[in-house]
Amino acid sequence: MKHLSNMNHIPTIPMYIKSIKLLPFLALFLSVPANADFNDVPSHHINNAAISYVQEKGIVQGYSDGTFRPDQEINRAEFTKIVTLHKFGQKMVDMCGSRMMFSDVSNDSWYLKYICRAHDANLINGYPDNTFRPSNSINFVEAAKIIANANAFNDSSAFDGLETNTWYEQYVRYLANKEAIPVSINSFDNIITRGDMAEIIYRLSPESPKRKSRSFEEFNWNTESMSIYKNEELGIKFSYPKSWDAPISNGSEISFGPFCETCAEGTGESLMHISEVDSDNAINKLADIINNKHEYAKLVSNYRKNNYDIFIWEEGGMCGYRQAYVFNNYRAIHISGICLGDDPIKSALLKRIAETVEFESITSPQNEVHYQNEERNFSLELPRGTREVNWETTRFNLPVENDSNLNEKFLIIATGANETSGNCRPPMFRIAETENVNINGINYVKESGSDGGMSQLWESIRYVTGYPNYSGSVCVSFTFTLHSTNRDVLEPPPALYNKEEESKVF
Repeated sequence: MKHLSNMNHIPTIPMYIKSIKLLPFLALFLSVPANADFNDVPSHHINNAAISYVQEKGIVQGYSDGTFRPDQEINRAEFTKIVTLHKFGQKMVDMCGSRMMFSDVSNDSWYLKYICRAHDANLINGYPDNTFRPSNSINFVEAAKIIANANAFNDSSAFDGLETNTWYEQYVRYLANKEAIPVSINSFDNIITRGDMAEIIYRLSPESPKRKSRSFEEFNWNTESMSIYKNEELGIKFSYPKSWDAPISNGSEISFGPFCETCAEGTGESLMHISEVDSDNAINKLADIINNKHEYAKLVSNYRKNNYDIFIWEEGGMCGYRQAYVFNNYRAIHISGICLGDDPIKSALLKRIAETVEFESITSPQNEVHYQNEERNFSLELPRGTREVNWETTRFNLPVENDSNLNEKFLIIATGANETSGNCRPPMFRIAETENVNINGINYVKESGSDGGMSQLWESIRYVTGYPNYSGSVCVSFTFTLHSTNRDVLEPPPALYNKEEESKVF
């Protein structure tokens, strides 16, 4: 667990308006928090009610300039003072503090008596090297231990049944069960702010209304090991958190993740959905989002990972869906996150899952068919397909044919199933008959004339004719390599990213 120690000096926070007597922690009060009376905490601030609560109860007051500074980090000494004073009161705190418990807490430090009382009450233990590191910013799990121990003081059964796989798990689960973890907390080592501190204290009080809270599992999703799921029918595999149930496929879509309530009252569905989509349609949708700058949708990020292009965008509406497209050269996968909105944990999880997607050939190559044309000076290798596809006759057309429109001779390479059904893209490459066709290990092709946009082919020249269509049949893909002797190599056409700089185009 990391700790930040880059704060040379943090001003002492005036904590109390008046001394607090021996009050039980977060006792029941009759008043309802009004709007916070600070010029930097507007009524719409996410922590407004909580800050009003800690102000009214005298737990924390603001600065002399009329601010509360809700986004300011709070250090370990300050947090310990607030919790200890609120739990035990000034009189009991003053009775402690004449001895040193930690090597970095001196007898003349302002926080000695608060740390002393917290230590005697087993709220804190310090570090193995006998330090407390009072000026370090406090992270979430450290704060969870202190405040959970304080809230459960004198309750010997408070942590019964809570898992303890790590030193902090029972404290985090305790707060989660109390719905006391603000959604602003995004990780175990999230540094706590003054606003977070007020929110946790308020949520543990009987006055707090029910609010959306983090669970222990949510924090684990982005850190725990992953299970691999493989779907041979769609020819893809991806990984998902081990704590989730196995994905369920209905043929065209894969659903997985915990059951989530959607915006529709009384309904729900799995958190994540994956399906294969037409890559051309996917690109058109992204182009529409990017170029037209719709209010309902915006591109969050696009980058290249593991030889795939990944685009993540979010759409507005009732739930604020966050979605991703994962592209390779010829296929596209769509991942939809239900009601993720701008939730950092779940949005990071969608990104993590998207980066594990791998495309696999729908047909399993058994052996290769080799074709060599000495007259035209090229050779061709491609996998022999399964699913009763005859590459040498039905699907693989070798004769050189005339193209009257272009006045050039072309080798037509056709593949796929149901070419005439309209479910697959045109199943052919046109490779120009030229004197010197060369790939030279890089596999570039220069073509004379026009073939509807594909004037250059590159790398190992891959092409898929389509995707699983609505009738259940599958369009077949293959990869072939072309060899020749020409030394002229063209640059590949521009992709959606810059290969050298990995920079964004959009």
